[in-house]
Amino acid sequence: MITAEQYNLLREKEEKDKNMKNNISVVFAIVFVMSMVSATGAVEADKYLMAFIMTIVGITSGILTLITQSEDK
Repeated sequence: MITAEQYNLLREKEEKDKNMKNNISVVFAIVFVMSMVSATGAVEADKYLMAFIMTIVGITSGILTLITQSEDK
């Protein structure tokens, strides 16, 4: 049998986990936007290797953003 105290501790842990996943999703989204802007700037400056790397980082963080947001539901 689970006590009310144990239940409340479990609910608090679940809320903390949910908040952490939400924060991680926001960080991934910010990295996505910033890396895509950096990739555009690198192409403008004729630094194609940096543009390629920033594009890969951006695509990866964009996919991770979608994955972490879909886990919340």
